[in-house]
Amino acid sequence: MKLWIKKQMKYLQGQIFLHTWRLNVCYYSKEPMEKGKNKEKNEAIASITTDHKYMEATVHIHPMFGRFWNDKNRDYQLLMSALVHEFVHVHTDRMYKFAYEMVPNMLTDHLEEIRENETQCIAVAIMNLIPEKQYKK
Repeated sequence: MKLWIKKQMKYLQGQIFLHTWRLNVCYYSKEPMEKGKNKEKNEAIASITTDHKYMEATVHIHPMFGRFWNDKNRDYQLLMSALVHEFVHVHTDRMYKFAYEMVPNMLTDHLEEIRENETQCIAVAIMNLIPEKQYKK
């Protein structure tokens, strides 16, 4: 699993124009529980943290990724889609972080919904351009 993830990260770094970014990966054996987050958020396949000042991002691989990986009917497209979605956040997070500071608290959930929707729209477009042979074994 780790070799497959590293291979896809290297590929996506080029495809999503992150050549100048330092990319890291962190694997979790237990789900890190985030205070104040709902259960759905804590069952993510992957997540990402970004530092635009230093052009560094860390992809966090959650236990749910491993559960999907170990499934006898492994869905490579689902796993690749999760990675693509997280990589797209590198491009969408800067605007989100700026806007988050500007909107009133009552609109932050709406802003988060917009962010995720736009990120997913871009991720779907990118996934449609990636040949299956790239991510299927």
